[in-house]
Amino acid sequence: MALNLFMTAFPTRFDKLENLRYLNLSEAGFTGQIPIEISRLTRLATLDLSIDTLFRTTLKLEKPNLKTLVQNLTKLRFLHLYGVNISAMGNEWCQALTPLTELQVLSINNLSGLIPQFFTKFPNLTCISLSSVNFSGPIPSFSSSINLRDLILALNQLNGTIHSTDWSGLSKLEIIGLGNNKLSGTIPPTLFGIPSLRTLSLSHNQFNGSIGDFHGKASSLINTLDLSNNMLQGQFPMFVFELHGLTSLNLSSNNFSGLIPVSAFQNLRNLSALGLSYNRWSIDATTINISSVSFPTLAELDLASCNLTEFPGFLKNRISLHVLDLSKNQIHGKIPDWIWKPIDLARLNLSQNFLVGFERPLKNITSSVEILDLHGNQLQGEIPILSNAAYLDYSNNNFNSVLPAQIGDSLQYAFFFSLSNNNIQGSIPESICNSNILKRNNLSGIISDTSSKSCQLQTLNLNQNRLEGKVPNSLVNCKMVKLLDIGNNHINDSFPSHLKNIATLQQIQ
Repeated sequence: MALNLFMTAFPTRFDKLENLRYLNLSEAGFTGQIPIEISRLTRLATLDLSIDTLFRTTLKLEKPNLKTLVQNLTKLRFLHLYGVNISAMGNEWCQALTPLTELQVLSINNLSGLIPQFFTKFPNLTCISLSSVNFSGPIPSFSSSINLRDLILALNQLNGTIHSTDWSGLSKLEIIGLGNNKLSGTIPPTLFGIPSLRTLSLSHNQFNGSIGDFHGKASSLINTLDLSNNMLQGQFPMFVFELHGLTSLNLSSNNFSGLIPVSAFQNLRNLSALGLSYNRWSIDATTINISSVSFPTLAELDLASCNLTEFPGFLKNRISLHVLDLSKNQIHGKIPDWIWKPIDLARLNLSQNFLVGFERPLKNITSSVEILDLHGNQLQGEIPILSNAAYLDYSNNNFNSVLPAQIGDSLQYAFFFSLSNNNIQGSIPESICNSNILKRNNLSGIISDTSSKSCQLQTLNLNQNRLEGKVPNSLVNCKMVKLLDIGNNHINDSFPSHLKNIATLQQIQ
């Protein structure tokens, strides 16, 4: 019955299924109170009532509460209650789970308080998944949980160091997920040496210090390493190049330093995601012989603020790219034509460089790009329009052309379109009715009174132009608009009180 959309109250009379050992109602679309009848299924080994919050359904444990639900389910080995509204404090849920001595997998959230030491009572635990639980305080020792395979405590408020656990004794650990907390101190060297380790995610914390040399000591099975958004420093951890099974590496937003040739990554043939942005190092992407480059599976490359001076030539043959971020570098010249060729390229960020134009006009180009950020360059000439784009930021450039009359027809999927701080000429085409920021240009004429009832406009910023006339009455059709800025123009009208019924409108100026 899992993975359905029943969208009804939770059914009852489960107690008639007295021999049931496996009950999976995850993401079934049930709502309301979990019935007490489930507590009578004393032979259950697996109970999965987890829900995805995207379904906007709510399950709760009030009467019965968590303790009443599981106190007689002593044979449970797998308990999944992620997304269920339990709202139990630390001691309360610990006491509730104490009878489940055979428990192997625990996935739960919507709790609060400190993480207690009660896990020592569950020697059979192989998976602890307690992300988004609102836990605070230090992480207790898991040294006695020698059967652990997965330890996931992400998205909490945990603080302090992680040195209380003897990581070398947890030889079966495959996944460690401690991201998005407030953990600090150095990263224990023994963490990398766990022989079964495959995924290590410590991102968005406050870890500091350098990462030592683990030459020949790190687990050869590591395929995902995410240390981004910390305060780590020192040289690039060279042992990473020995992890030939690595598929995802993210060291962005730290304080690493040094000079790194991209050619050093060529032995990591399985890399699909590489993030090196926002450190203190420089990336040398010019030393690679294009014909010998082997990144066959690379789909995401983040090299923002890496002191690049030119487009990495090895990307010319990468048709599998999905995300490319080269923003905040010192890249000069024109945007090469080959950059649009990857058939799955969805996000392209070339903002805040010194780019002056395009190798060829983009008027008739076909691209899959959905998010394009070119702001903060020196681009000029014809305005590039990508028909599949949802987000287009061309602000702070030198574009000086006229907006095409049918530009709105080419922006039917766009929710954000910005040309602010350019030198755009002429009037505003009637076809535009999406999220537009056209401030600080030389637009003239009147604001078209043609907004239809299907208008998806969210932001209209026309500040500092030469527009005149009145505030269009048809703007009342833009039921999603949040910001209206027509200041510093030649508008001759009274206060637009006809917009008072737009519930989403937050700012007028």
